[in-house]
Amino acid sequence: MKINFIRWNNLIAYGCLSIVVIVLTFFVVYKANWLFGDQAEWLRTTAISKIEEFSHHIIPAEGRFCPLCHFSYNILIYIPFGYTATAHYILNAVSFIIFVIAFIFLLNKIVIVGHNSILNIWIVVCTMLFLIQRIYPVFLDVIFPERIVVTLLAVFMFFTWKFYKTNKWNYGIIALLCAVYMVYCKEPLFGALLVFAITNLVLNWKNLSSNNRIFQWILVVNSLIFVILYYFFVYRGIVSPYTGNHGENNWINMSLRMIWGQKIVILAIILFFFRIYAIFL
Repeated sequence: MKINFIRWNNLIAYGCLSIVVIVLTFFVVYKANWLFGDQAEWLRTTAISKIEEFSHHIIPAEGRFCPLCHFSYNILIYIPFGYTATAHYILNAVSFIIFVIAFIFLLNKIVIVGHNSILNIWIVVCTMLFLIQRIYPVFLDVIFPERIVVTLLAVFMFFTWKFYKTNKWNYGIIALLCAVYMVYCKEPLFGALLVFAITNLVLNWKNLSSNNRIFQWILVVNSLIFVILYYFFVYRGIVSPYTGNHGENNWINMSLRMIWGQKIVILAIILFFFRIYAIFL
């Protein structure tokens, strides 16, 4: 009876999550259409079956260097009706589903209160619903590079975890390919992966296998290569850098506003200091 109860509990939890994901996926594609604004970019590329080139997103004057941020849409020119707005939003929907599946697999592996606990699966589902609520908007348009970034990040995290657990390079290679692609989709990703790798090398050196150490060093080299390319292709030509400060000139005020807008960062900061305490004391 206990096993059946756990099974039914899991089915109900995943059923609730699946219904939410199906409804949200439907609305990604529902009434798909081109809008005025940044989407005009596709009216001169994939919307008329032309390649979205690397150079479109290498803009030295603005400090932009994200040549792969929309490159994935190029697959649409090789399929029937790929030039339509609906096809572009279907690709968004596929990315959304991949993101959900990868994160669910990852969260299921990070057991919180026991493998057979009926509470654990609900914690996973509630965590996933929170993540979806914050991330979902980037799949509702075709102008956000975050669409491919969050998808690749979810896949990267899952296969990195698999690599840590198995020490098999087939998982590590998939994770590294995601890391390399991500860096050229959005500029700050080089820093995120660099911090991730250096933190592992410094704080977890003794517990890393030789393969895992190589993996971390490859991530470091990947980020450094990005910095070098950014310097030679973009940095020296910056005139007026593109920023996301929305008129805010004080970086402290901007940081505080961003933290308050993404309240999960507050929890992350608390956990960060707790983790530092746990490691050193």
